[in-house]
Amino acid sequence: MKIVADENMPGLEPLGSWAELTLLPGRTLSHADVVDADVLLVRSVTAVNSRLLADSAVRFVGSATIGTDHIDLDWLQSHGIAFAHAPGCNARAVAEYVLQAALSWSQQRQEPLAGKRIGLVGLGNVGSEVAMLFSALGCGVLAIDPPRQRCREEVNNTVWASEAEVLACDIVSVHVPLTRQGEDATWHMIDAAKLTGLSERQLLMSTCRGAVIDNDALLQRLAQPDAPVVVLDVWETEPCVPPALFGLVSLGTPHIAGYSVQGKLLGSAMVMTALHQWMEQRSGASEVAQTHIQSDRITAPAAIWPHDIDSDEALLALLVGRYDLGVDHRHLQDSLAEQNPGDAFDRLRKQYAGRNELSGVAIAGAVSVAYRPVLNYLGVTFTESS
Repeated sequence: MKIVADENMPGLEPLGSWAELTLLPGRTLSHADVVDADVLLVRSVTAVNSRLLADSAVRFVGSATIGTDHIDLDWLQSHGIAFAHAPGCNARAVAEYVLQAALSWSQQRQEPLAGKRIGLVGLGNVGSEVAMLFSALGCGVLAIDPPRQRCREEVNNTVWASEAEVLACDIVSVHVPLTRQGEDATWHMIDAAKLTGLSERQLLMSTCRGAVIDNDALLQRLAQPDAPVVVLDVWETEPCVPPALFGLVSLGTPHIAGYSVQGKLLGSAMVMTALHQWMEQRSGASEVAQTHIQSDRITAPAAIWPHDIDSDEALLALLVGRYDLGVDHRHLQDSLAEQNPGDAFDRLRKQYAGRNELSGVAIAGAVSVAYRPVLNYLGVTFTESS
């Protein structure tokens, strides 16, 4: 069996024990690269459609990502090509990114984060994880997710609200897939009119897909004196980031909010499991299904944090100690001065330094009661002295 995979997918080594595994840059994958492959494994930068796969041997496509906007699902189904992806694989990493950005914002305002209202646009795997973190920290959480609201789903620690109510919150965080058709289409759902309604007292964050926010309208809004504070991990013109827009956001990063070591490995593991199940269904190859990423590789490494956690400032220091999103902001800023910023954007993602989630950290200092719920949810433990 021949497998072609994005070289940016970690943990695929076990596949090489029984298949011909070829790793290639995901952004530039062509029809010639995959024409005789049986399996294609990608991340979010590869457009998987008829142009790539027509008249190829590919019968299974796996995407180690939570989104599917880069996949022509209808075309795959009509041609009998199986598909699997990895919903929720990087939800914790994105939630930690959002929490750090929000704490940085509130510290700059010299205000506590507890008591603030956060409005979530989208309450899927990532949005739900963000909701749990902010609720544990004492924030009020409002959300809009039309498909779930129409089904009258009940949610914990979150209040279903109208779009206007969500967009009026102190913090607005966007977590929706990118869709262009249907009553719940999300392309440019945050448009000029909605951006005009946001004020300088608010924080707007997007970590999902760049085109969910109209970037041209956002540029115009940020040029106004009463503009909201904005944190962007995603850009409508990726891999090219408009320097003018970057210069006006508070924090900007190269689509890496979910790029923890654990999130990326879990995404690969979920796709590999689906591939093995598909192979078993086709041929009963049970011995192949035993190849997997060992669970200890997906577990965040242990670390000791010697300081007390008794304030928002201390919690932010803990988050930054594990992962400093300001470093990613500076790396993206530097890349915009290169001769080919688009190539530099992809290089930042390909060569991304190992970043671990907070789970595995043990606090050796004292931990205030107010911060124990959020730390517990993050998987942080306390020593006996705490």
